[in-house]
Amino acid sequence: MARAQVTQGIIHPFRRLWPAAAIAGGTGITASLFSISRLSQHDFPDILTGFTVAFACYLLVLTVASRLSLSAVLIGAVVLRLSVMTQPPALSDDYHRFWWDSYLVMHGENPYLTKPEQWTVTENSESHLAEAQKRMNSASWYTVYPPVALGIWSLGHELGQEAMQWITGVRIIYLLFDIGTIILLYRWLIRRNMATGLASVFAWNPLVVMEGIGNLHPEPIMIFFLVAFVQAAEQRYIKRSGLLLGLAAGTKLLPLIALPFLVKLWGWKKKGFTACITALTL
Repeated sequence: MARAQVTQGIIHPFRRLWPAAAIAGGTGITASLFSISRLSQHDFPDILTGFTVAFACYLLVLTVASRLSLSAVLIGAVVLRLSVMTQPPALSDDYHRFWWDSYLVMHGENPYLTKPEQWTVTENSESHLAEAQKRMNSASWYTVYPPVALGIWSLGHELGQEAMQWITGVRIIYLLFDIGTIILLYRWLIRRNMATGLASVFAWNPLVVMEGIGNLHPEPIMIFFLVAFVQAAEQRYIKRSGLLLGLAAGTKLLPLIALPFLVKLWGWKKKGFTACITALTL
């Protein structure tokens, strides 16, 4: 009994320090991501060091995640994402192809029918096109990106045709999708009587932030539709879940691996119906 009381007395003061742990962890993640976003792909030791520090701080946050409120999770998520939004993507050059394909879509061209190397562009009249064509790593390929991703990337051109304007536009869209995912996770946690602060497991994950907002990969879009699909499937909303799975797969094809698992949940008949809706969505 005495030993238990001593142990409880030691732990109790640290429980009161959880806001400091959350702030320290969030600040460490922010500073690490800010530094990583200014590195190049060739700075591997510095990248490794940065992510090591970021995930150490992330683990600190996870120790107090259950105590965080929705507003704290959202504020932290936005701050983390803003920390990597001031520079072009540093760790991936895929975004040049994203820009190219969406530019073609905005101008009524079909990126599934032509390769970038088949286009003749001039430095003087079409400098932004020439720069993207020169820098992309897939000029000899037809596009491999599904239509939902292309459509959303196209919206980024509403802020302007220059690369950095488009990058900013896409990042704002991604930020909105991430906020939507956090809210979906928050509601899911409520339904399961779990601590809502656990939404920070996604919201404050350094790799999630860097791959999405940082490197412009379309995972924020896919994850939003995939989380929405899982929740709709749990509640047996057949048509809605099929539509959401189609939108997720229309961003990246990876979510299609979820179809076989619906057999166990719904059986073949309903699974087949969902597959049809998914196919029509695509």
